[in-house]
Amino acid sequence: MQFNKTLMTAALLTVGGFAAVSANAETAGSTFEVGMTVQKLCTVTTAGNISLNPTATNVNATAKSTTFNVACSQGTPYSITMSPTSGTSDSGAGVLTGAGHTAEDERKLAYTLSDTAGGAVWDATYKTGMLGAGFEAAATPYTVFVNLTADSRNAKPDTYTDTVAVSVGY
Repeated sequence: MQFNKTLMTAALLTVGGFAAVSANAETAGSTFEVGMTVQKLCTVTTAGNISLNPTATNVNATAKSTTFNVACSQGTPYSITMSPTSGTSDSGAGVLTGAGHTAEDERKLAYTLSDTAGGAVWDATYKTGMLGAGFEAAATPYTVFVNLTADSRNAKPDTYTDTVAVSVGY
């Protein structure tokens, strides 16, 4: 019985000691910050190529179009420039050059770019000050027309091409 009393006393003192330690425990702590930097971003996707159809009765081929899409971070201001490889930078005008071109025969057909058939030329100042809607929204579609400004009725048989670079500054 003496052993049980001693055991019981030791158990009570131990439990009481743990309670005393728990009640007087100290804590240490720190904090940390959670953050993220969202950088402005724009993407451009283009549709298909444009193929003009010459006519025997009209000075110019019928204007044709394609669409490209621009998506930018929400609230990001952006501007669009189109530069034909053959034209003056940001002029919105270019020249289709024949594959069989030689210096002697000058197989070239001039054209302009616009947002409507026969509309104002899409130059460096044409599409500025747009604001991105963010990437949860659908990309903004833009239509571009190619308007032939050269008389194609007397063009030599050939395949005439040029490349247009679409740039989005943001």
